[in-house]
Amino acid sequence: MYQIENHRHEGCTCDRCGRSMPVNSYEYQEHLCIDYHAGYESVFGDGNIVEGQFCQHCILACLGEWLRVREVPERAPKGAYQAHQRPPKRGISLLSKYDTDEGVGHTNNDNRTDFD
Repeated sequence: MYQIENHRHEGCTCDRCGRSMPVNSYEYQEHLCIDYHAGYESVFGDGNIVEGQFCQHCILACLGEWLRVREVPERAPKGAYQAHQRPPKRGISLLSKYDTDEGVGHTNNDNRTDFD
C-alpha cells in the first residue's frame, strides 16, 4: 500500500550563484529548472540524469547572447499561457472535436467541425 506524504515546497536556490528564490517571489516565477535523462552518446553520459536550477540573472549571463526574446503578440492577452486562455486558432485543431467552448471549435451533428 502506498502512503501519501505532504511536503511543503519553500522554493529553490540557484545552482550557479546561490540566489534564494522563495515560492512567492518573482525570482521563483522566472527561474529555469533543467531535469532530463541524457540520451545515447550525450556529452553528459549515456542515460545520466541532468539537473540544475538557475535564476533568471544567471540564464541571462550565461545564455543571453544566444537567447531570442520576443514580445507577446497583441492579440494574445498578457499572461495567457494556458491553452484555454489564448484566443482560438484558425484552421484545423487536433482537439477541435473535443472542444465544446463557443469560439474554439464545435462538432455538428454530422461530425464536421465549424470554426468562427
